[in-house]
Amino acid sequence: RKFKIQVTMKAKKAGVNIEQLQSSENPDEPDSENDSDEESQSSEKSVAVPTEKSTPKAKSPEKIVEIEPEPERDLPMCLEDNTTVGEIVKVLDSNFAILKINNPEDTFAVLDMSRVWMQDHKLSEGVSFLQNKYKGKININAKRIFNLSNKISYQVIYGHVGMLRGSLNTFCYSEKMQRFMKQCHHGTNLNIQLDKFLRMCKEVPDLLNDIK
Repeated sequence: RKFKIQVTMKAKKAGVNIEQLQSSENPDEPDSENDSDEESQSSEKSVAVPTEKSTPKAKSPEKIVEIEPEPERDLPMCLEDNTTVGEIVKVLDSNFAILKINNPEDTFAVLDMSRVWMQDHKLSEGVSFLQNKYKGKININAKRIFNLSNKISYQVIYGHVGMLRGSLNTFCYSEKMQRFMKQCHHGTNLNIQLDKFLRMCKEVPDLLNDIK
């Protein structure tokens, strides 16, 4: 206190304003209440309000639909040429063609063109001749085949066009044609031709897709 009085007296002698000196020695301090308010507001701003995040629901596993292959149809083991007609619906090459059979319905057969007889000789005119003159329709004798394709159910053993029927509504075969038919029944040749057709189907997987 004594020191303060001495400083005041010296200041008066020097002509210094006491109030200015006090204000310079004790600058205004911020209001403690305001500071506390500002601190509380800043603390409120800094505190992040946790938001509830919706937990995504686990997707249920998709059901896998297994498509089972169509079962083999209960079809006759052999077809007779007296009652069976096949119509050419697709020519695969110079050797093979696919026939749609009239009975049983919605069945197909593979035909090797070397197995077609025309009137009195083995066909040599080609498949286009059959299509133009006989509308591609051939009387066939065929055997059942399995595990080839759901579309192909038969292999033609022999076929013929331009033959006349007898009194009993059956075809009359000449000796020459009978020899041809016997040759066609040879199992080895049938298997060789079928294997060749199977290789063709493997090389071209969609070969039979447009058959209907």
